[in-house]
Amino acid sequence: EMGGVTEALKNSGDTEPLTITINGKGEIYIQETQVEPDGLVDQLLAIGENGYEQRIFVRADNSISYGTVMDVMGRISSAGCSKVGLVTETDTAPASKPGAK
Repeated sequence: EMGGVTEALKNSGDTEPLTITINGKGEIYIQETQVEPDGLVDQLLAIGENGYEQRIFVRADNSISYGTVMDVMGRISSAGCSKVGLVTETDTAPASKPGAK
């Protein structure tokens, strides 16, 4: 089942960027719909049969490991999506480090 996210994006005319979120629990969402990691490629392929041409933003909670984010980005790439940007969620501004230049 591809569900509502696929139909909603196909009907939107692909004019808005797609957001894939990895929350603090490691759960993956396409827009507002949770997907299993193994289902991510199938969902993206269903959204754009020849590759999704609009920008995709990967938004990851700052507690998520680099390896997890790279795994998700690799899955996105394997679905034929090439315009991928990374956004990191932070609750506060980064603390300044003493002695930083």
